[in-house]
Amino acid sequence: MQTRKMYSPFLKGWIAITVVAVALFAMVVPSLAQTGAAVTTGDVNMRNGPGTTYTVITVVPRGSPVSVDNCFTSGWCAVVFGTRAGFISRNYLAFGGGVAPPVVQPPVQPQPPVVTSPGGGVQAQTTVQLNMRTGPGTQYGTVRAIPAGGIVSLIQCTASYTWCEGTYQGSRGWMSGQYLRSTNPQYATQPVTNVGAQLGLQLFNFIAGQLGLPITVTPTPAPPRAPGAGEVCLYTDPNFGGQALCARMGQSDANLAAPFNDNVSSVRVGSGAFIEICQNANFTGVCRSFNSDAAQLPNIITDRASSYRTTVAVPGGPGIPTPPPTVGQACFYSEFNFTGQYFCLERNQSLTYVGNNWNDLISSIRVDAGVIVQVCGDPDFGGFCEQYTASQAFLPPGRDNAVSSIRVR
Repeated sequence: MQTRKMYSPFLKGWIAITVVAVALFAMVVPSLAQTGAAVTTGDVNMRNGPGTTYTVITVVPRGSPVSVDNCFTSGWCAVVFGTRAGFISRNYLAFGGGVAPPVVQPPVQPQPPVVTSPGGGVQAQTTVQLNMRTGPGTQYGTVRAIPAGGIVSLIQCTASYTWCEGTYQGSRGWMSGQYLRSTNPQYATQPVTNVGAQLGLQLFNFIAGQLGLPITVTPTPAPPRAPGAGEVCLYTDPNFGGQALCARMGQSDANLAAPFNDNVSSVRVGSGAFIEICQNANFTGVCRSFNSDAAQLPNIITDRASSYRTTVAVPGGPGIPTPPPTVGQACFYSEFNFTGQYFCLERNQSLTYVGNNWNDLISSIRVDAGVIVQVCGDPDFGGFCEQYTASQAFLPPGRDNAVSSIRVR
C-alpha cells in the first residue's frame, strides 16, 4: 500500500509564505561576499575606520584601482589598496562594469575618547577668603577672591598638591591647597595638601610658559622688598608675601586698584611711619592703625581693604633734639618754640590725616625758605585752613592743638 503524506491546510499555507519570503530576500539583499572593483576619482585619504574621525593610513592617488568589499549606508566603503586595507568615502570611487558592492549597515562605530581635564570634578571648599591666581604661586596675579566657604571644582595640582588649578563661578585659576578641604566627609578634616592622592587629583609638572602665561617664573623669586625709614609696604599675602605696594610718609590712596583692592593681607611699617588701613574707599568703614609690622592683618580688614593713608609716628619723649628743617622741608612740633616731639615733611608731600598720634597736637611749625605750608582743622583739608610761608613759634588760639591735615608745597 502506497503511503501518502498528508499536510494540513494551515501548514501548506505557512510553507508557501516561507518560500516566497526567501525568494524575495534573495532578490533584495545581495551576498555580503560579493566584491567590486573601483577606481579612485581623486586623491583620497584611506582611513582606519568609516569616518573622518579615524586616522589616515595613506593617501590613495587619483585613478588608482581598489578592491571594494562592501559599502556602508554612512557613505564609506571597505577597500583594499595594494597590501593595505582601510576605508574610503564612496564619493571618491567609480565602479566599472555595473558591478557595485552591496550597501550594508556599518558596524557600531566606537566613539572617540572624550578628553576631559585630569581630575575634573573634585569638589573642595575654601577655609578662608582665598585668592585665585593666574599661575601656581604668589608671584602670579589675582584672578578673583573666593569667599570663605566657596565651593570650587579642582582639576589638577602641582607637586605635593601645594597649588591646585580649578574653577569657581566661571573663573579658572590656581589656589593654595593649604586652604582647601574636600567636600567628601571622609577627607574633609585635612587640607588638600594632605589628601590630594586619595581624592584622585592628578599631579601637574608645572613648567614656565606651559600655561601660556606672560610671566616668567624664576626658580627662586626675589622676596618683596621691605620698607625703608618713613615708608610702609602693603602685601597681598600673609607674612609679607605676594605683591608689594610701598608708600612714603605723607602718601595715601583713597581707592586702591587691582591687585591690591580687597587683597591686602599683611603690612610692614618702617621707622618713623604710621599707617591707617580702611575697609572701604575714601577711608570709610572699619579702619585699623599700625605703627609696627603685622604679618597677618585682623580678619575684619584682611583681604577687605580699599584705602589707606600714611601718617607719622611720634619719634620719642622729652629731650629729643629738634633740629631745623633741611632744604625744602617743613617741621611740626608738639610744643611751642619748636620743642617737644616732631616730624618733618618735604615739599609736595601732604597728610590727609595726621593720624591719631598727632591729631590736634601741633603747636609750632618751622618752615624752610621758599616752602609753603597749609594746615587745616579737619581731615581731608576740611574745616579751617591757613597758609604759612614763615616759621610759627606759637600757633594762634584756635589753631594751636587743632591741626588734622597738612599740605607742603
